Amino acid sequence: MSEPRQHKDWTPATLASLQAYGKWLWIECPNCGRREARTLAQYVIRFGGELTGEDFARRLRCSLCGRKGLVLQIPNEQGQVGERHMEPFPQK
Repeated sequence: MSEPRQHKDWTPATLASLQAYGKWLWIECPNCGRREARTLAQYVIRFGGELTGEDFARRLRCSLCGRKGLVLQIPNEQGQVGERHMEPFPQK
């Protein structure tokens, strides 16, 4: 499988840049479909802000089925163009 082509100015998102964009994200298992909202601060403290989102996702393991390598999803933006209202962190 070939590597995807990337724009020459493209840089991968880091945990710090994801945290600056929004304070949390969805983590989903492509195997069993488990989906959880997680705050980013705990992972920035544990792994450091310079870890790429891609490398972070590879490290994660599903607590339901055990699969390693999960999918990160930024919460949806809501509102009018020019306004930024992030989807609120889900209540349990």
